[in-house]
Amino acid sequence: MLEAMPAALRPYLMPMTVELDASGEMVRMRDWEAMRSQLRQLPEAAAAMSREPLDEAGIAALMSLLDSIINASAEDAPAGIIRGWPSVLGYGGAEFDLGETLEAETQVTGGLLSAPIPAVVQGSLTRTPAGTLRLFQTTLYDPAEMRAATLAIVESLRTQAANSGRTNPRDELQSISITDDVEIEFDPLTGLPLTARLARITTMVPTTESQVGGDITTIRRIEP
Repeated sequence: MLEAMPAALRPYLMPMTVELDASGEMVRMRDWEAMRSQLRQLPEAAAAMSREPLDEAGIAALMSLLDSIINASAEDAPAGIIRGWPSVLGYGGAEFDLGETLEAETQVTGGLLSAPIPAVVQGSLTRTPAGTLRLFQTTLYDPAEMRAATLAIVESLRTQAANSGRTNPRDELQSISITDDVEIEFDPLTGLPLTARLARITTMVPTTESQVGGDITTIRRIEP
C-alpha cells in the first residue's frame, strides 16, 4: 500500500526519528533534508491523489502553511511536525502510587465537539514483568453531555440537509462516542518514556452501520 502513495505523502505514514537531550527534550530531526525535500512536493502530490485539476490558489494556500516547516532548521523542525512527544514527556512529572487508580475531573474539546464536554480522567501505574513502569490513562465522558452534543451535531446536519435536499440526518445519526486512551512505558531509573500510544477513537452510530475513525500516535524511544 505504501508503494502506491506519492513520495511526498510518505513522510506522514513512515516513522519519524528525533534526537533528544538528556532530559528528553526534542533537539533535532534526523534525516531532515530528505524529509524537507519530499514536503516541498506535497501540494502537487495531494492534488494528484484527489484527481482534480491543479488549483494554483489552493497550492499557494497549502504552501503558506508548509513554509514555516519547510524553512525550519533540523533543530526547529520537531516543534512543527512532531505530535505527542511533548505531552508524553510531561507525564514524567506525575505522581502515582503503584497499583492505585487516581481520578480527576476535566473538560475535553476538539474534533466534532462544538463545546467543552465534562469528563473524568482515570489513571493507574503498574510495574511490568520487565521491571519498567506502565501508566494507563482513560477519559470517561459524561453520557448526558455526549447525548446533548450528538443532538447539536444532528441539528446542524439537518439544517445542511434541508438546504441541500438530502435525507434528514436525524434518521441516520443516533449517537456519538469518543474514547481517549494514553498508555506509556517509563524507564524506572530515568523516568523518561520508552514507548507511548495515544489514541482518540470516535464512533458514530447511525441507523444503518456504525462508523469508526480516529487518530493514533505511537512513540518508541531508540537508544543512541
